[in-house]
Amino acid sequence: MAKLSFFLDKRRPDKKGNLPIRLLICNASSTTTVSTGVYIPDKYFKGEPSMALIKSAPNAKEVNATLYNSYLTYFNAILVLERSGRLRTMTAKDIKQYAEKGNETATVSFSRQMTIVAEQYRNSGTRGIYDYASRTLHEYMRTDEIAFDEINYKTLCAFDRWMEDNGIRTNTRSIIMRCLRRVFNKAIDDEVIDQSLYPFRKFKIKQAAKEKEFLQLDKFLALKNADLEPVDAAVRDFFMLSFYFCGINPIDLFNMPKPTTPELSYIRTKIAHSEPQPVHLTIQPEAQTIIDKYAGTKYMLNFAEHYTTYKTFQSFFNKHLRKIGKELQFPRCYYYLARYTWATYADKLDISERIIGKALGHTGTSLADKRYISFDWSKVDEANRKVIDYVLNPPKSAC
Repeated sequence: MAKLSFFLDKRRPDKKGNLPIRLLICNASSTTTVSTGVYIPDKYFKGEPSMALIKSAPNAKEVNATLYNSYLTYFNAILVLERSGRLRTMTAKDIKQYAEKGNETATVSFSRQMTIVAEQYRNSGTRGIYDYASRTLHEYMRTDEIAFDEINYKTLCAFDRWMEDNGIRTNTRSIIMRCLRRVFNKAIDDEVIDQSLYPFRKFKIKQAAKEKEFLQLDKFLALKNADLEPVDAAVRDFFMLSFYFCGINPIDLFNMPKPTTPELSYIRTKIAHSEPQPVHLTIQPEAQTIIDKYAGTKYMLNFAEHYTTYKTFQSFFNKHLRKIGKELQFPRCYYYLARYTWATYADKLDISERIIGKALGHTGTSLADKRYISFDWSKVDEANRKVIDYVLNPPKSAC
């Protein structure tokens, strides 16, 4: 537990030779002092919490009462921090600020704010990521409730080392840290906390380089043209439809309403909470063929009408896609390969990164993109047509 004690600061006597009484706060290897505003001759100092001055000192009773009340302010703050499990992560200076500020913003619950941010995501997978990040942080902190002021630069460094020591890989740690950073940014934007509590200014989130996966053209064509059983063929067609729609996410394709025009307009579920602009894609003939084959009544595809939840469908889909990949002798086969493959082919065809980003539904980051530019979606349609033609009529050198 942290320690408190009064001492005479003999380095700074006033003009009369009186010495200031200060309160010393110690926690682990850190120390700080608190000025009491009281100056006395050395001979009157006793130093006990309830009796800092001897009884014969002038106004001893009143001064001792004042000093003891000050002592209790910091002592009670330490007790609160000790009981909550937060004391071990705090410096003496943190304790001082906690006691003096009445902890106006610091005591805002980070745990609660993380839950609020997670609940804003419609995608259950994204909510699951926040839940995992929260559970990991709480396991490290060994407490059910975490306040914003408990998470500083040193805490982040220690937490990152702890995760590494417990076998959590670099990119998983990166995902967890980005979740924490998002919670801080949202709390600051909503004026829940002050910017002074932001701990990510100096902390660098580590990211391991990862080789981008995609299907080489020969493997893509093998998947496209494979003679499969009806159930597996339906899974393959769902995969191909994603490709024909520039790598649309599976949950968006599953929940897509029945289109009433030759254009598909949708907002990505993953980022719907941030109010992005919708994606607009012309339905290409290859996509229309698959849509007609699996047409639903209310939804574009009947998968949403045959499965009660997207999660149930996702489990079915992943199981059969892995089976198909094994039969075709692919190292790995999973849904997002359609997205990665479309983007890789587009890059191979010298389509600009900005157009690729728009096709994938990425939100613009520039001020012009956000406020001033009415984007011409025909550019994405042209890019998509170019990619589809590339796989339908591949150059011999690419096969």
